Order: sequence, then C-alpha cells, then structure tokens
Amino acid sequence: MRRIDREITDRREMEAILTANTVCTLGMVDGNEPYLLPMNYGYAEGCIYLHSALEGEKLSVIRENPSVSIAVVDSIEPIAAGQACGHSMYYRSVICRGNAEILTGRADKAVAMQILMRTQTGIEGWEIPESALDTVAVLRVSVDRMTGKKKQPSPSSRLSAAAAEQYGEEKMRNSGNGEN
Repeated sequence: MRRIDREITDRREMEAILTANTVCTLGMVDGNEPYLLPMNYGYAEGCIYLHSALEGEKLSVIRENPSVSIAVVDSIEPIAAGQACGHSMYYRSVICRGNAEILTGRADKAVAMQILMRTQTGIEGWEIPESALDTVAVLRVSVDRMTGKKKQPSPSSRLSAAAAEQYGEEKMRNSGNGEN
C-alpha cells in the first residue's frame, strides 16, 4: 500500500466495517475480463456470504474461476477544495480476497442465510423455509487476505459545513471579477 499512513492494520476494525455495512462490490474474472457486481452480503467468522438466483452469469463465472475480490466502502464524505483537482474524500474501505464456494446443502445454506439476514436487518433468528433454500444459490467466500484503508478527518482540520458553503459562495461571487 502506497499510503501506509492510511492503512488499517487492526483486523477488528476491518471486520467492524464489514459488519456495519450491507452492500459490497464482488469482483470476478470472466475469461480475461473483469466482472463487477454490487451485492448484498453477510459477514461472520472470516467468511462473506452472498446469495443469488440458481443460474446466471455470476455463477457461471465463479464455476470457471472461484477467485474473487470483495470491496466494501463506508463513511464517504466529500472534501471540497478551492481549486480544481484539490477535492478529496473521507472514507473507510476493506478489500477481501478469497475463493467463492457455491453451497449445496440445506444446513449450510440456512446458516449462511441467517448471517445474511442478520447483516441486512440487524435481526437474529429468522425462520427460513426449506422451500426458499431450494430456490436460492448461496456463496461462501473464505477470506484469505483482508486489507483496509481510511482517510478520516481530524477535529482540527475540518471546516464546518457552513464555512465550506460560505467559502464556495464567496468563490462564485469573486470568480467574475478576477479575484481568486
């Protein structure tokens, strides 16, 4: 990682990001082309769980190459600047790499769906009908490698929203009279 000062090294912090969010981007390789999909997910004990229809491009790609990457980003907040190319963003992100396995047993699917439902709703103990398990594909990604990165504001370096807005309005008023 180029910006070591932004690296998240604490696995608990990375797992907190994974458990606090509900949408990821699943990255796969389809032949020699990248293939990305936004998906709902669940995370528990070093595994990410995804669900899908029983057939489709995603499953075909994973059957050919189960190596995947998963990205989760949160705490997104733009940072306005007074000049072009000076803008930035506050964020926290986690990238996970591993192999996707298509679960086939009802018991494994049921556990995975409980994790998905807990992540998506915050509620435990869902009743998941066996008929639903027969109509859904469930993927388990065992995370082999996890990296994290963040850029977050320090209390002293942040402009208030009102100050930033006022600065922007002032720039607009002055842009016509040669002042910058």
